[in-house]
Amino acid sequence: MELSLQNCNLTSISLLNNPFDLFLNLQRLKLSSNSLKDLPEGFLKHSIDSLISIDLQRNLFQSIPNLFGKDFPSSKLTDFDLSSNHICTLNKNDLYKYKNLKTIGLTGNPLHCNCHLRWLKQWLIKNYDYDLIKFLQWTCATPVNLVGKQLTIIDEHDMICSENDYSQCQHAENLPI
Repeated sequence: MELSLQNCNLTSISLLNNPFDLFLNLQRLKLSSNSLKDLPEGFLKHSIDSLISIDLQRNLFQSIPNLFGKDFPSSKLTDFDLSSNHICTLNKNDLYKYKNLKTIGLTGNPLHCNCHLRWLKQWLIKNYDYDLIKFLQWTCATPVNLVGKQLTIIDEHDMICSENDYSQCQHAENLPI
């Protein structure tokens, strides 16, 4: 089953009157081209055994939403598109919990390529070394010395942290400690 709510001018989704039974067999969810900033934690926990594709591109997300709730088992999710949002950094746990991902879209996000994103470059090489061409459009928006450079080809030694890193990334609360 597929649910498409693209271009609906959505700004939020509430769980108060959410008919969870509709999500039991959901395989594809398309919420692209809205104005969503976040989704309720565990929003898709009833779809963990069926959902394979989520399209959240062209929204206002600053981080990867926790769609399946805390401590969920590895989902069947293989395709996750977060392209063209406002994500500048990621926590390792944001991606490590999705063990079956084949594609992830982060193109068009203002990535802050400092020491806190080294793990992402390493993760890409470890998991997608055979197919890094998919990730060539992941480019750095900051720091100044890496603007416009592709994450997959920059030298990890150039991904350094400085005292003003938190001000360069508007959502510093997502930085791993």
